[in-house]
Amino acid sequence: MPTPTTVKLLVDETNEDGKRSSPVEHVWSDPRLPHNRRRASGCAAFCAIACVMFILGATIGAAVYTYLTPGAFRELLNWTTSSGNGDEMLSDDFEELIEQHCPDFPWDELRLPNDIRPDHYNISIHPDIDAGRLSGQVAIDLRVENETSVIVLHAHRLNLSSFYINVNNRKVNAEHSECDVLQQWAFTLDKPVEENDEIVLGIEYDGLMLADMHGLYISTHHSNNGKIWKSVASQFEPNHARKAFPCFDEPNLKATFQVSVVREPEHVTRSNTNLRVTREHSEEGLYIDVFEKSVKMSTYLLAVAVLDNYDYNKRLTKTTAEPIEVRLYASRDVLKGQADFGLDVATKALEYFEDYFNISYPLDKVDLLALDDFAEGAMENWGLITFRDSSLLYNEKTSGELSKEHIALVICHEIAHQWFGNLVTMDWWNDLWLNEGFANYMEYKCVDHIFPKWKIMSRFYAENAGSAMEPDGLSSSRPINAGLESNTTNIMSLFDAISYHKAAAIIHMLQGLAGEWYFQKALIEYLNKYKYDNAKGEELWRIVEKHASLPHGVTVESLAKAFTTQVGYPLIQIGLVNNDEEILVHNQTRFLFDRDHKKNDKDGDKDGDGDGDGDRDGDKDKAKAKAGDKAGDKDESEEDEEDENGKDDDDSDDEKEKKEKKKMQKKGRGSNEDEDDEDLEWPIPVHFRTDDKGEPQLKWLRPGEQKVHWRLDSPSKWVIANSGGIGYFKVLYDKKIYRELNRQLNRDHSEISAIDRTMLITDAFDFTKVGLLDIGTYMDMVQYAEDERDRMAWTMISQQMESIEGLIEETDYIHLFRDFQRSLVVKVYEELGWDDGESDEKEESPSRRGLQQTVLSFACRLNHGDCSKKAIQRFNQWAVSKKPVTPELQGIIFSEGIKHGDSALWEKAYTAFQSATTPKAKQNLMEGMAATKDPKLVNRLLRMTLDSKSIKANTIHWVLSALAKNELSRTAAWRFFRINYDDYEEILGKGSNLLFACIRGLVDKTSTKHDLEELKEFLESKNLENNRSKLEQLFENIEVNIQWRELNEEKLEEYLREWDERRRRLHRRHKQFEGKF
Repeated sequence: MPTPTTVKLLVDETNEDGKRSSPVEHVWSDPRLPHNRRRASGCAAFCAIACVMFILGATIGAAVYTYLTPGAFRELLNWTTSSGNGDEMLSDDFEELIEQHCPDFPWDELRLPNDIRPDHYNISIHPDIDAGRLSGQVAIDLRVENETSVIVLHAHRLNLSSFYINVNNRKVNAEHSECDVLQQWAFTLDKPVEENDEIVLGIEYDGLMLADMHGLYISTHHSNNGKIWKSVASQFEPNHARKAFPCFDEPNLKATFQVSVVREPEHVTRSNTNLRVTREHSEEGLYIDVFEKSVKMSTYLLAVAVLDNYDYNKRLTKTTAEPIEVRLYASRDVLKGQADFGLDVATKALEYFEDYFNISYPLDKVDLLALDDFAEGAMENWGLITFRDSSLLYNEKTSGELSKEHIALVICHEIAHQWFGNLVTMDWWNDLWLNEGFANYMEYKCVDHIFPKWKIMSRFYAENAGSAMEPDGLSSSRPINAGLESNTTNIMSLFDAISYHKAAAIIHMLQGLAGEWYFQKALIEYLNKYKYDNAKGEELWRIVEKHASLPHGVTVESLAKAFTTQVGYPLIQIGLVNNDEEILVHNQTRFLFDRDHKKNDKDGDKDGDGDGDGDRDGDKDKAKAKAGDKAGDKDESEEDEEDENGKDDDDSDDEKEKKEKKKMQKKGRGSNEDEDDEDLEWPIPVHFRTDDKGEPQLKWLRPGEQKVHWRLDSPSKWVIANSGGIGYFKVLYDKKIYRELNRQLNRDHSEISAIDRTMLITDAFDFTKVGLLDIGTYMDMVQYAEDERDRMAWTMISQQMESIEGLIEETDYIHLFRDFQRSLVVKVYEELGWDDGESDEKEESPSRRGLQQTVLSFACRLNHGDCSKKAIQRFNQWAVSKKPVTPELQGIIFSEGIKHGDSALWEKAYTAFQSATTPKAKQNLMEGMAATKDPKLVNRLLRMTLDSKSIKANTIHWVLSALAKNELSRTAAWRFFRINYDDYEEILGKGSNLLFACIRGLVDKTSTKHDLEELKEFLESKNLENNRSKLEQLFENIEVNIQWRELNEEKLEEYLREWDERRRRLHRRHKQFEGKF
C-alpha cells in the first residue's frame, strides 16, 4: 500500500506572506470530514458519537430553520432552491427582493461586475454520498481589469467555512457577505486593487447534494437483483456550477480547471481530463484522484462523476490527428452488450467533425457516461459527456432500429458541441442558439455522413422547422436572440424549440442560400478566430458574409438578423393569375395562431376557404383587398366580414385584458416591448416549382413587399412555394391551387417531393386552426394518405388525426371520423403488415420501421380488427412463452394486450418492467401498463409515480402522458396529479421542465373554456409566476384547441356526413354492379 500522503493546505500556516503551494500538491483534506475510520478506540468511539450528534443536530436545525422561517423569506427560499432558479422572475421583483433581503450587499445586479476575471481554478471536492453532503476547497487565480475594492462571485446552497485572499502574493483582509437572491458572495477588500493586479482567492466550504439532477447530485441505480447503487454526477448547465463550488458562473468568464476528488476505495471518479495521479488521503480509507489541468472553458462545462459499480468499454479513433480514447461508462449490470453502438458512433463523429471543421479535437479522451437519473437527453461537458441511459445504451437484440437512430442523433449532437459550444462559446445565454442551433443542425449532417442509407436529412424539415413553427406561431413566443444581455432572467426558458429547432432551421436556410462549401469555410474561420473564447451571433454572420454573397441586394447579416432578432415568422399568400402564367405573391405578414390578433387577416383569407385575396387578375389594389373585396367570393366575404364585426363587438369588453396579456407575454419572453407585429418584416427566399417538373427557382420577397408578380415560362396548374422546406415561413395558396394540389396528390403524389408533401400537410392543418383554410379542403388533402409511404408525411397525418380526435371525441359524429381515419390506413396497413423483422430489411431501416410503427399504432388506436387481433396474439405469446417482441412494435403490442387483458397479464408486464435492462423496454412496458381498463391498476400505477424505487423522476411524464391518452384513466390521472401536486413538485423541482412535461401531457387535449379557467386557477395558485412564459404557452395552446373547435366542429360534421353518404352510395353501386354478374 502506498505511503499515506500529507496534503498541504492552501496557505501554509508558517508562511506569513501567504504564498500558495505548488499546483500539483494543491489538494486539500477538509478538517470537518469524518476522520473516524481507523481501528476502534475510546477516542474514536467518542468522535463517532460526536459526529452522529452533530449530524442529528444539523438535520433538526435545518428542519426548524425551514419551517420557522418568516413567510416572506420562505418565498425567497422557494425561489432559490427551485430547479427553475427563478429564471423568469422579472427585474422589478428582483429589485424588491434585493432591497428587502440584501440591503447591505455591495452589488445589486444579476450579472457579475466586469472588474475581475478568473484565470484558473484549483478545486478539491469530497462528495460524501452516504451523508448527502459535499465539502471542498477552491483556489481561484484572478486578474484585475478595472480598479475595484470588491470581489463578487456566485455560490448557491453552499456554506462558507473560511477564506483567504492574496493580492500580488501578499495576504489582505476582507469582509465576506452573501445575497441568496442573487446567488452571490462578495468579499469587500480593505484596500482597492488596481488593473493588472493578481489575486488568489481561497475558499473552504460545504453544502448539500440532492437528487434533483442539478449541480452535483446523487444518482441512484436499482440493479435487477434489487441492490441499490448510489453515484454522484454533475449537471452545471446553465448556472448550477455555483451549487458545487464558488465560482464566476457566467459563460464568458472562461478559465482553466484542475480538479481533485476525494473518494471511497470502491468508487471510480471521472472528470473532463484524464486522471493524473491517485494518492492516499490523510484520512485512512479515502483516496484523492487528481486530474490533469483542463483547457480554457466555461464553468457550465466542468464535470465530475463519482461512480459506484460502474465499468467501461473503450475504443480509439483511427483518422483523427492524434488517437482519441473513447470510453463508455455504465452500471455493470447493463454495460454488457449495450456499449458497442454508442462507441462506434462517437468515434466516427469525432473523426467526422475534426475533418469537417479542420480543427483537431483538443483533448486526448472522451468519456460517455450513462446515468439513470438525468433530466435532459445529454450534456456536452468537454471530455465527459453525460447521457440519460436511453440516449446512449443500445442492445442489438432488443433495442430496435428507431432507438439506434435516436442514439446516433444525440451522440452526434453532443460531439458537435465539442467544437460549437465548447471550443467557441456564446458570449451570453441570449445567444444560446449559437450552441444549440448549430449542434442540432450538425447532428443531422453527421448522422447522414455515418449512415447515408438512412436519408436522415429527409426528416430535417419536419423535426426542426415544422416542430418550431407551432410554438413560434403563438403570441407568447420570443425571438431566437432573446435580448437578455444584462440580466440572468429567463435562462432556463431559453432551452426550448426556438433555440434548438428554429435556430437549426435558420442555419439550414442560410447554408442552403450561401452554398455548403462557402458556409463550411466560414465556420472554419469562425472557430479558429474565436477558439477558447466567446462570440456573438453577429460576429458569425460577418464571417459568413465574407465567404458568401446573396443575390438581389440581400446580405447574410440582414437575413440572419431578420430571423433571429424578430419574433415569429412570415406568412405569404400565393395565387396564379393572368391565365395562370404569373405567380402572385402577396400579403407578407406574421403568422399567428391567435385569430383575435387579426394579423393573419391583413389582406387575408377571412372566409377560410384558402382563396388568398382572390385577386386572379392582379388588378385589385391593396385597399380593396383590405376591405374584403374577394373576386368571385364577394357574398361569402361579406357574410364573414359581418361575422367578424359581430365578434369584434362581443370581444370589445376584453380588449384591456388582451392588451395586458400581450404586454406580460412580451415582458416574460424577453422581446422588445415596443416592437409591434405590424412592424415585422423579413427578406424571404422563395424556392418555387410548378407542375412542369422543372427544378425549383429562387425568387426574393423583400421586406415589406406586399404584392409582386413572377412570370412563368408557361401556364401552370399549381405551384409550390418554399419547395424543399429551405425557408422558414408558411404559404397559403388560393382555392384553385389547393384544388389542383389535392388532385395531384390523389392522382400521383410522387410528383410532389416527400418534404413538400409534409410541408403542405403541416401548413394546411395549421391554417384550419386559425380559419385561413376550410376544414374540408384539409380533409380532401389527407385522403391521399392511403397511397403515402413516406415516414414523415404519415407521421404528420397520424399526429393531426389523433389531435382532431381528441378535440371531438365527445361529439355524436366521432364514429364517422374514426371511419374516415380507417379508410386512410387500410391499404398501407395491409401492405406493411406485421413483418417482425425476420426478413432482409436492414437496408430500409429505420425509415421503414418508423413507418410501420406509425401505421400499426394508427390502426390499432382505431380498433382495426386485424391489428388488435394480431397485437393481442403477440402479447399472449410473449406473456406465456416469453417470445421476443419486435422492439419497434413493443409499445403497440403491450398496450393492446394489456388493454384487452386481465390483471394477471398486467402483473406479468410489471414483473418484466422490473427486470428490464434496456431503457426503451422499460418505457414500452410502462406505457403499455398505462393502457389498462382496471381502475385499481390505474391507481397503483399513479402511486408508483411517487415512488422513486418504482419509476424514476425523469420518466414520470411518460407514465402520466400515457394515462392521459387512455380515455378511462385521463380524468383519474389529472385528479391524482392535482391532489399530489406538492409531492410531484418536490420530486421534479418547482417550475422544472420535467414538471411542465407532466402538466402538458395531462392537459394538452383540453378544449373548453371552463376547463381552461379551472386549469388557470389551479396553476396560478401554485406560485409559478417565475415560469410565466411556460404558463402562457400552455394556456395559449389550449386556447388554440378551443378556437379550432369553434371554427371547425360544425363544418367537419357536415363534411363527414357528406363523405359518409358518398361512401354509402358508392358501396350500393358496387353491390348493384356485382348483382348484374
